[in-house]
Amino acid sequence: MKISTSTGLAIIATASATLIEQQHQESSNIVARQEGVSAIINTLPKFQKRDGEPDLQALVDHINNYKTKRDAIDLEIIKRDYEIVTDVLTAINQTQLAPKILDYFVSSPTFKPIIINVLISVMQSGIISLQAVLDALVSSNLAVNLINDLISDCDLYVELFNIAKEVISDLANNVKDLIDQGVSSLITRDEFDDSLQSYIINEKRLDINFDTVVDNLLDSLYKSGLATSVVKDVLTNSNYLSFAVDLIKAMLANNLIDIRSIITALTQSGLISQLFRELLNFNTLSTVAETAFAAFAGQCSGGTTPTTGGTTIPTTAAGSITSQTVAAGAGSGSGSNPGPCKKRRRVRRRRSNY
Repeated sequence: MKISTSTGLAIIATASATLIEQQHQESSNIVARQEGVSAIINTLPKFQKRDGEPDLQALVDHINNYKTKRDAIDLEIIKRDYEIVTDVLTAINQTQLAPKILDYFVSSPTFKPIIINVLISVMQSGIISLQAVLDALVSSNLAVNLINDLISDCDLYVELFNIAKEVISDLANNVKDLIDQGVSSLITRDEFDDSLQSYIINEKRLDINFDTVVDNLLDSLYKSGLATSVVKDVLTNSNYLSFAVDLIKAMLANNLIDIRSIITALTQSGLISQLFRELLNFNTLSTVAETAFAAFAGQCSGGTTPTTGGTTIPTTAAGSITSQTVAAGAGSGSGSNPGPCKKRRRVRRRRSNY
Protein backbone atom coordinates (compact mmCIF):
# COMPACT_ATOMS: atom_id res chain seq x y z
CA MET A 1 0.00 0.00 0.00
CA LYS A 2 1.36 3.39 -1.01
CA ILE A 3 1.67 6.11 1.57
CA SER A 4 1.86 9.86 1.19
CA THR A 5 5.00 11.66 0.07
CA SER A 6 5.23 13.55 3.36
CA THR A 7 5.05 10.32 5.33
CA GLY A 8 7.54 8.81 2.92
CA LEU A 9 9.91 11.69 3.49
CA ALA A 10 9.63 11.13 7.22
CA ILE A 11 10.40 7.44 6.81
CA ILE A 12 13.40 8.14 4.61
CA ALA A 13 14.60 10.89 6.94
CA THR A 14 14.48 8.41 9.79
CA ALA A 15 16.33 5.83 7.72
CA SER A 16 18.92 8.45 6.75
CA ALA A 17 19.43 9.51 10.36
CA THR A 18 19.70 5.88 11.41
CA LEU A 19 22.23 5.26 8.66
CA ILE A 20 24.37 8.20 9.79
CA GLU A 21 24.15 6.99 13.38
CA GLN A 22 25.15 3.53 12.23
CA GLN A 23 28.17 5.01 10.42
CA HIS A 24 29.27 6.72 13.65
CA GLN A 25 28.69 3.52 15.57
CA GLU A 26 30.68 1.53 13.03
CA SER A 27 33.56 4.01 13.34
CA SER A 28 33.43 3.58 17.11
CA ASN A 29 33.45 -0.18 16.62
CA ILE A 30 36.53 0.07 14.44
CA VAL A 31 38.30 2.15 17.08
CA ALA A 32 37.18 -0.30 19.78
CA ARG A 33 38.38 -3.20 17.66
CA GLN A 34 41.76 -1.58 17.13
CA GLU A 35 42.04 -0.93 20.85
CA GLY A 36 41.00 -4.50 21.52
CA VAL A 37 43.66 -5.80 19.15
CA SER A 38 46.31 -3.70 20.87
CA ALA A 39 45.18 -4.90 24.29
CA ILE A 40 45.23 -8.54 23.21
CA ILE A 41 48.61 -8.19 21.58
CA ASN A 42 49.94 -6.58 24.75
CA THR A 43 48.72 -9.55 26.78
CA LEU A 44 50.14 -12.14 24.44
CA PRO A 45 52.88 -14.05 26.19
CA LYS A 46 56.45 -13.66 25.26
CA PHE A 47 58.09 -16.64 23.83
CA GLN A 48 58.62 -18.22 27.20
CA LYS A 49 61.13 -20.96 27.26
CA ARG A 50 59.91 -24.29 28.45
CA ASP A 51 62.67 -26.82 28.37
CA GLY A 52 64.34 -24.63 25.82
CA GLU A 53 61.21 -24.27 23.63
CA PRO A 54 58.84 -21.26 23.16
CA ASP A 55 55.39 -21.62 24.81
CA LEU A 56 53.48 -21.61 21.51
CA GLN A 57 50.29 -23.08 22.95
CA ALA A 58 49.72 -19.95 25.04
CA LEU A 59 50.14 -17.88 21.88
CA VAL A 60 47.59 -20.07 20.03
CA ASP A 61 45.07 -19.69 22.89
CA HIS A 62 45.35 -15.90 22.84
CA ILE A 63 44.99 -15.77 19.04
CA ASN A 64 41.86 -17.93 19.21
CA ASN A 65 40.47 -15.72 21.95
CA TYR A 66 41.06 -12.63 19.82
CA LYS A 67 39.35 -14.29 16.81
CA THR A 68 36.27 -15.07 18.91
CA LYS A 69 36.00 -11.46 20.05
CA ARG A 70 36.56 -10.12 16.54
CA ASP A 71 33.92 -12.46 15.03
CA ALA A 72 31.38 -11.29 17.62
CA ILE A 73 31.99 -7.67 16.58
CA ASP A 74 31.73 -8.57 12.89
CA LEU A 75 28.43 -10.40 13.43
CA GLU A 76 26.98 -7.40 15.22
CA ILE A 77 28.03 -5.10 12.38
CA ILE A 78 26.52 -7.46 9.79
CA LYS A 79 23.28 -7.55 11.77
CA ARG A 80 23.10 -3.76 11.90
CA ASP A 81 23.97 -3.50 8.19
CA TYR A 82 21.07 -5.82 7.36
CA GLU A 83 18.66 -3.74 9.43
CA ILE A 84 19.75 -0.54 7.68
CA VAL A 85 19.45 -2.11 4.22
CA THR A 86 15.96 -3.38 5.08
CA ASP A 87 14.90 0.09 6.29
CA VAL A 88 16.12 1.71 3.06
CA LEU A 89 14.39 -0.88 0.87
CA THR A 90 11.16 -0.50 2.83
CA ALA A 91 11.32 3.26 2.34
CA ILE A 92 11.85 2.81 -1.41
CA ASN A 93 9.08 0.22 -1.70
CA GLN A 94 6.38 1.96 0.33
CA THR A 95 6.72 5.62 -0.65
CA GLN A 96 6.00 7.64 -3.77
CA LEU A 97 9.65 8.67 -3.99
CA ALA A 98 10.76 5.53 -5.83
CA PRO A 99 10.90 7.31 -9.25
CA LYS A 100 13.24 9.96 -7.85
CA ILE A 101 15.45 7.32 -6.28
CA LEU A 102 15.44 5.43 -9.59
CA ASP A 103 16.51 8.58 -11.46
CA TYR A 104 19.30 9.09 -8.93
CA PHE A 105 20.53 5.52 -9.42
CA VAL A 106 20.88 5.80 -13.20
CA SER A 107 22.18 9.39 -13.34
CA SER A 108 24.56 9.65 -10.39
CA PRO A 109 28.22 9.11 -11.37
CA THR A 110 28.74 7.29 -8.07
CA PHE A 111 25.75 4.97 -8.40
CA LYS A 112 25.93 4.11 -12.12
CA PRO A 113 28.98 1.81 -11.83
CA ILE A 114 27.43 0.21 -8.74
CA ILE A 115 24.15 -0.77 -10.42
CA ILE A 116 25.96 -1.97 -13.56
CA ASN A 117 28.42 -4.14 -11.65
CA VAL A 118 25.76 -5.52 -9.31
CA LEU A 119 23.35 -6.38 -12.16
CA ILE A 120 26.05 -8.21 -14.10
CA SER A 121 27.26 -9.95 -10.95
CA VAL A 122 23.86 -11.25 -9.84
CA MET A 123 23.07 -12.44 -13.36
CA GLN A 124 26.41 -14.24 -13.69
CA SER A 125 25.99 -15.88 -10.29
CA GLY A 126 22.44 -16.99 -11.05
CA ILE A 127 20.81 -15.23 -8.08
CA ILE A 128 19.02 -12.59 -10.14
CA SER A 129 15.22 -12.46 -9.93
CA LEU A 130 14.58 -14.00 -13.35
CA GLN A 131 11.01 -12.70 -13.19
CA ALA A 132 12.37 -9.16 -13.04
CA VAL A 133 14.47 -9.72 -16.17
CA LEU A 134 11.53 -11.39 -17.96
CA ASP A 135 9.08 -8.63 -17.05
CA ALA A 136 11.55 -5.90 -18.03
CA LEU A 137 12.24 -7.44 -21.45
CA VAL A 138 8.58 -8.16 -22.25
CA SER A 139 7.21 -4.80 -21.07
CA SER A 140 9.92 -2.90 -22.94
CA ASN A 141 9.32 -4.92 -26.13
CA LEU A 142 12.95 -6.06 -26.19
CA ALA A 143 12.13 -9.76 -25.79
CA VAL A 144 11.91 -10.08 -29.59
CA ASN A 145 15.45 -8.80 -29.97
CA LEU A 146 16.70 -11.14 -27.28
CA ILE A 147 15.10 -14.18 -28.94
CA ASN A 148 16.55 -13.30 -32.34
CA ASP A 149 20.00 -12.70 -30.83
CA LEU A 150 19.84 -16.02 -28.97
CA ILE A 151 18.76 -18.12 -31.94
CA SER A 152 21.34 -16.48 -34.20
CA ASP A 153 24.03 -17.80 -31.82
CA CYS A 154 24.92 -21.06 -33.54
CA ASP A 155 26.47 -22.49 -30.39
CA LEU A 156 23.02 -22.35 -28.78
CA TYR A 157 20.84 -23.14 -31.80
CA VAL A 158 20.30 -26.87 -31.31
CA GLU A 159 19.91 -26.56 -27.53
CA LEU A 160 17.31 -23.82 -27.91
CA PHE A 161 15.48 -25.75 -30.62
CA ASN A 162 15.16 -28.74 -28.31
CA ILE A 163 13.85 -26.50 -25.53
CA ALA A 164 11.36 -24.90 -27.90
CA LYS A 165 10.08 -28.31 -29.02
CA GLU A 166 8.92 -28.92 -25.44
CA VAL A 167 6.90 -25.70 -25.44
CA ILE A 168 5.76 -25.18 -29.04
CA SER A 169 3.65 -27.98 -30.44
CA ASP A 170 4.61 -29.23 -33.92
CA LEU A 171 7.61 -26.88 -33.98
CA ALA A 172 9.57 -28.85 -36.57
CA ASN A 173 6.72 -28.80 -39.09
CA ASN A 174 6.05 -25.11 -38.45
CA VAL A 175 9.70 -24.28 -39.11
CA LYS A 176 9.70 -26.48 -42.23
CA ASP A 177 6.62 -24.66 -43.57
CA LEU A 178 8.26 -21.29 -42.95
CA ILE A 179 11.37 -22.43 -44.80
CA ASP A 180 9.28 -23.77 -47.72
CA GLN A 181 7.44 -20.44 -47.92
CA GLY A 182 10.69 -18.50 -47.86
CA VAL A 183 11.71 -16.44 -44.87
CA SER A 184 11.89 -12.95 -46.29
CA SER A 185 12.95 -11.34 -43.01
CA LEU A 186 13.14 -11.84 -39.30
CA ILE A 187 10.49 -10.41 -37.04
CA THR A 188 12.48 -7.70 -35.32
CA ARG A 189 11.83 -4.53 -33.45
CA ASP A 190 13.95 -1.48 -33.00
CA GLU A 191 16.21 -2.08 -30.03
CA PHE A 192 15.01 1.20 -28.59
CA ASP A 193 11.29 1.11 -27.99
CA ASP A 194 8.87 3.91 -27.13
CA SER A 195 7.99 2.05 -23.93
CA LEU A 196 11.43 3.02 -22.60
CA GLN A 197 11.06 6.70 -23.51
CA SER A 198 9.81 7.67 -20.05
CA TYR A 199 12.93 6.17 -18.46
CA ILE A 200 15.43 8.34 -20.34
CA ILE A 201 17.35 10.72 -18.09
CA ASN A 202 17.95 13.95 -20.01
CA GLU A 203 19.17 17.40 -19.02
CA LYS A 204 15.65 18.72 -18.50
CA ARG A 205 14.84 15.83 -16.22
CA LEU A 206 18.06 16.32 -14.26
CA ASP A 207 17.08 19.97 -13.65
CA ILE A 208 14.37 18.72 -11.31
CA ASN A 209 15.91 18.90 -7.84
CA PHE A 210 15.77 15.82 -5.71
CA ASP A 211 14.39 16.21 -2.23
CA THR A 212 17.21 17.06 0.14
CA VAL A 213 16.37 14.10 2.33
CA VAL A 214 16.65 11.75 -0.69
CA ASP A 215 20.03 13.26 -1.55
CA ASN A 216 21.17 12.82 2.02
CA LEU A 217 19.91 9.26 2.22
CA LEU A 218 21.57 8.07 -0.99
CA ASP A 219 24.76 9.97 -0.27
CA SER A 220 24.93 8.37 3.18
CA LEU A 221 24.10 5.01 1.64
CA TYR A 222 27.02 5.35 -0.77
CA LYS A 223 29.50 6.54 1.87
CA SER A 224 28.50 3.73 4.23
CA GLY A 225 29.38 1.09 1.66
CA LEU A 226 25.85 -0.35 1.85
CA ALA A 227 24.74 0.80 -1.62
CA THR A 228 25.84 -2.47 -3.20
CA SER A 229 23.81 -4.47 -0.69
CA VAL A 230 20.69 -2.38 -1.36
CA VAL A 231 20.95 -2.77 -5.16
CA LYS A 232 21.67 -6.49 -4.80
CA ASP A 233 18.58 -7.01 -2.64
CA VAL A 234 16.45 -5.03 -5.09
CA LEU A 235 17.51 -7.32 -7.95
CA THR A 236 17.26 -10.62 -6.09
CA ASN A 237 14.36 -10.24 -3.65
CA SER A 238 10.87 -10.78 -5.09
CA ASN A 239 9.47 -8.28 -2.58
CA TYR A 240 11.04 -5.50 -4.63
CA LEU A 241 10.10 -6.89 -8.05
CA SER A 242 8.40 -3.74 -9.34
CA PHE A 243 11.38 -1.52 -8.54
CA ALA A 244 13.78 -4.12 -9.97
CA VAL A 245 11.87 -4.20 -13.27
CA ASP A 246 11.93 -0.40 -13.46
CA LEU A 247 15.65 -0.35 -12.63
CA ILE A 248 16.51 -2.79 -15.44
CA LYS A 249 14.36 -0.84 -17.91
CA ALA A 250 15.97 2.43 -16.84
CA MET A 251 19.42 0.91 -17.36
CA LEU A 252 18.42 -0.26 -20.85
CA ALA A 253 16.92 3.13 -21.72
CA ASN A 254 20.05 5.00 -20.61
CA ASN A 255 22.57 2.67 -22.28
CA LEU A 256 23.98 1.33 -19.01
CA ILE A 257 23.37 -2.24 -20.16
CA ASP A 258 22.36 -3.87 -23.46
CA ILE A 259 20.75 -7.10 -24.67
CA ARG A 260 24.06 -8.76 -25.54
CA SER A 261 25.46 -8.13 -22.04
CA ILE A 262 22.31 -9.65 -20.52
CA ILE A 263 22.59 -12.72 -22.76
CA THR A 264 26.28 -13.19 -21.95
CA ALA A 265 25.77 -12.90 -18.18
CA LEU A 266 22.73 -15.19 -18.09
CA THR A 267 24.46 -17.74 -20.32
CA GLN A 268 27.39 -17.85 -17.87
CA SER A 269 24.98 -18.51 -15.01
CA GLY A 270 23.02 -21.18 -16.88
CA LEU A 271 19.77 -19.19 -16.60
CA ILE A 272 19.45 -18.32 -20.28
CA SER A 273 17.66 -21.58 -21.13
CA GLN A 274 15.13 -21.01 -18.35
CA LEU A 275 14.52 -17.43 -19.52
CA PHE A 276 14.09 -18.62 -23.12
CA ARG A 277 11.57 -21.25 -22.01
CA GLU A 278 9.57 -18.61 -20.11
CA LEU A 279 9.57 -16.27 -23.11
CA LEU A 280 8.11 -19.00 -25.32
CA ASN A 281 4.99 -19.11 -23.15
CA PHE A 282 3.93 -15.87 -24.84
CA ASN A 283 2.11 -16.71 -28.10
CA THR A 284 3.56 -13.77 -30.00
CA LEU A 285 7.09 -14.66 -28.95
CA SER A 286 6.54 -18.30 -29.93
CA THR A 287 5.82 -17.08 -33.47
CA VAL A 288 8.95 -14.95 -33.37
CA ALA A 289 10.98 -17.99 -32.31
CA GLU A 290 9.60 -20.15 -35.13
CA THR A 291 10.51 -17.48 -37.67
CA ALA A 292 13.98 -17.08 -36.20
CA PHE A 293 14.63 -20.83 -36.19
CA ALA A 294 13.65 -21.00 -39.85
CA ALA A 295 15.77 -18.01 -40.81
CA PHE A 296 18.89 -19.36 -39.12
CA ALA A 297 18.40 -23.07 -39.80
CA GLY A 298 21.00 -23.29 -42.56
CA GLN A 299 23.32 -20.70 -41.07
CA CYS A 300 23.49 -22.52 -37.72
CA SER A 301 23.89 -26.06 -39.03
CA GLY A 302 27.56 -26.81 -38.60
CA GLY A 303 28.68 -24.36 -41.23
CA THR A 304 26.44 -25.58 -44.07
CA THR A 305 26.54 -23.18 -46.97
CA PRO A 306 23.92 -22.64 -49.68
CA THR A 307 24.20 -25.07 -52.57
CA THR A 308 23.46 -24.31 -56.19
CA GLY A 309 19.76 -23.69 -56.47
CA GLY A 310 18.99 -23.96 -52.81
CA THR A 311 20.04 -24.27 -49.21
CA THR A 312 20.48 -27.62 -47.47
CA ILE A 313 18.93 -27.90 -44.01
CA PRO A 314 20.42 -30.91 -42.18
CA THR A 315 18.64 -32.86 -39.44
CA THR A 316 20.99 -31.64 -36.69
CA ALA A 317 19.93 -28.06 -37.24
CA ALA A 318 16.23 -28.52 -36.78
CA GLY A 319 15.50 -31.57 -34.69
CA SER A 320 13.20 -33.91 -36.63
CA ILE A 321 13.32 -31.87 -39.84
CA THR A 322 14.81 -34.15 -42.48
CA SER A 323 17.52 -32.91 -44.84
CA GLN A 324 15.91 -30.94 -47.58
CA THR A 325 16.70 -28.37 -50.23
CA VAL A 326 14.91 -25.04 -50.13
CA ALA A 327 14.62 -23.22 -53.41
CA ALA A 328 16.77 -20.13 -53.41
CA GLY A 329 14.72 -16.97 -53.08
CA ALA A 330 11.52 -18.88 -52.38
CA GLY A 331 8.77 -16.42 -51.62
CA SER A 332 11.02 -13.45 -52.30
CA GLY A 333 10.64 -13.21 -56.07
CA SER A 334 14.38 -12.94 -56.60
CA GLY A 335 16.38 -15.69 -58.19
CA SER A 336 19.61 -14.13 -56.97
CA ASN A 337 18.61 -14.38 -53.32
CA PRO A 338 21.15 -16.68 -51.62
CA GLY A 339 18.37 -18.25 -49.51
CA PRO A 340 16.45 -17.39 -46.37
CA CYS A 341 19.15 -18.64 -44.02
CA LYS A 342 21.66 -16.05 -45.12
CA LYS A 343 19.49 -13.02 -44.66
CA ARG A 344 21.22 -10.30 -42.70
CA ARG A 345 19.19 -8.92 -39.84
CA ARG A 346 18.58 -5.21 -39.58
CA VAL A 347 18.91 -4.53 -35.89
CA ARG A 348 20.04 -1.15 -34.72
CA ARG A 349 22.45 -1.48 -31.82
CA ARG A 350 22.83 0.96 -29.00
CA ARG A 351 26.18 1.62 -27.51
CA SER A 352 26.62 0.25 -24.00
CA ASN A 353 28.82 1.63 -21.27
CA TYR A 354 29.39 -1.87 -20.02
